[in-house]
This record gives sequence, C-alpha cells and structure tokens, in this order.
Amino acid sequence: MKRKHILILHGWMHSAARYERLKDALKGYETTCYEFPGFGDSPAVFKQLILDCYAKELACYLKSHETDVIIAHSMGGAVVLRALNRFLPKKKYTVILINPAYGGVPKLLPALFLLPLVWAGIWILRLLPYGVSKRIYRLLSLATINRSQDMDELICLDAKKGDPLTAALLLAEMAVDPFRTGPVKSHVFLIVSGKDRVLSRRSMKRLRQDLGGCPWVSYPQIGHTPVLEAFEHLAGDIRKIAGS
Repeated sequence: MKRKHILILHGWMHSAARYERLKDALKGYETTCYEFPGFGDSPAVFKQLILDCYAKELACYLKSHETDVIIAHSMGGAVVLRALNRFLPKKKYTVILINPAYGGVPKLLPALFLLPLVWAGIWILRLLPYGVSKRIYRLLSLATINRSQDMDELICLDAKKGDPLTAALLLAEMAVDPFRTGPVKSHVFLIVSGKDRVLSRRSMKRLRQDLGGCPWVSYPQIGHTPVLEAFEHLAGDIRKIAGS
C-alpha cells in the first residue's frame, strides 16, 4: 500500500523540532515537520500581514510536495485554514487542527496595545544568559502549558531562537485576526482542550460552524499544548484519524 505523507505545522514560538517526537511515533508514514520563517532555525522574513504570507508560502509548498494529512497546532491552524480557503480551494486533504487560533484571540489583545513592549521583552530575553532567561520562559509558558512538570528544555530553546519582531507582530495579528473560513474540500478534524488558557470554547464552536460541521474531539483536562501535556493520547488519535 502507498505510504501516506503527513505534514506537521507548529504553533507560535515553537519550531519543527517540537514535533520530531510525534514524527517518530507516526511509523509507517512519510512525515515532515514544517517550520515557519522567524522560528527555530528558519531566518525571519519581514513582511506585512505575516499570517497571509505564511499561508501563501505554505500553499506553494503543498502544491509541490505530495501531502495527504496536515496536522496544525495553534498558529499553524490559522495558517493552514487561510491556505486552504484562499489558495487551495479544490485540494482535498485530511486536516487535523489542534487548538487552532481562529477569528481573533481576545486574550492576546494586550500584546496588540503593548506591541513595542512585547517586541522589546522578547528581544531582551534573547540577550540574557540562558540560565536566567530559562526561568522566565518557563514562567511565561504557563499560559499555554498548565503544569510546569509537562515542560521540557525545548520550550526554552525554541523561545530563545524566535525572532522578536516576527513573534510580536504575530501575536498582534492573531489577537484581531478577522479571517473567517467557509466549508472546504478537505476532511477537517478538530482537537480542542478543555482547559485551554489561550483560546475560548466559543471560537472553536464558531470555527466548526463556519466549516459546516466537522468531527470534534475534546481533551477535558488538557491545556493549549497537547503534544506536551497528553502526547500518547494525541499520537493515538492522530494515528486513528490519519489511518481512516
């Protein structure tokens, strides 16, 4: 049988490396971890409306690379929904959205009003000795990971690599993002965390309604980052969906 090709899209302040463990767990598939410019080891590209630029570049990638399944977390979900709606309306994939940012994120509004401070803060953290910045990164990560024991070293290393301007502008964009999708050709599956401190349940219901309905899986006790907080559960669900 033909091996399915899976593409994984990371979230804000993560990198392709975050999903290498999931890639290893998806044996039997050809899996690629995609990295957005300005994060991980990918150099920043300063453009207006970064989410739109990401979506256009992702669409170009998908047109030139065989892909059957797309897994997207948080910011990655916002990007792939744009790409499918605006650039790939006739393409058909299996899309697994994990807590996707959608239709604006009110809890990120302070990042919009304090944009220069956010930019400066991320820039200063990069300059601090790693032993000092590591403690701050772990504290800030409690917004997306509910328990400190679920964190790992990569959380801090990825944050250290993130481009300050790209990261700050993206937070502001996601806070007031006006994009709304409609039904798409792809089969969309939605994984939502019950204790997500970033996204509202309301925005996920709105997304499901805009898509015309889609399967919905809830992780009641998990925060915004299931790949860390419920890895085995997430990997098992993805194997089931990808294999169906």
